[in-house]
Amino acid sequence: MEKKTWITGRFVFYIFLLVLALVFTQALRSSASAVLFIFLLILPIISFIITLIGKSAVKVYVDSDNTRVEKDTDVSYEIRIINDSFIPYPFVEAHIIVQRMMIPLVPFGVRTVKHSVRFHYRGEYEIGVLDMRIKDPLGLFSVSLGQSVCRTVIVYPRMMNISAPIENST
Repeated sequence: MEKKTWITGRFVFYIFLLVLALVFTQALRSSASAVLFIFLLILPIISFIITLIGKSAVKVYVDSDNTRVEKDTDVSYEIRIINDSFIPYPFVEAHIIVQRMMIPLVPFGVRTVKHSVRFHYRGEYEIGVLDMRIKDPLGLFSVSLGQSVCRTVIVYPRMMNISAPIENST
């Protein structure tokens, strides 16, 4: 299920600034106030385009050395988030199974996050990224990557080495 692009709460503040710039333009009737109004008018369009480019440019990979472990054993995994574009994304929110974190991405950069988790009960568990959201630098728009990148870890019961004494019956 892919989440749609949504407008953040800062958009209301932007509308307030736009109305204020319009009043400022009409009151002064100068070229500087007109340039400010046009700049504020074009700003969300550019911001929206930057956010949509990020949706296709940011990639997520999850790698784990162990996908089959005994219970109460540490499972370490690595998450790589790659920005394939020339645009920096300072606000990338990753919802990792263990926690939620904000990750800045530089142009053509890679960010590596390493985690370790311990499972106390047997069964199947998911490790990785549940969801990622990219926000534009102004915080006006946010878009979800719409994909979950996880690995399945199978946890087995601990193996006990039981040795019985051998009796000679002669």
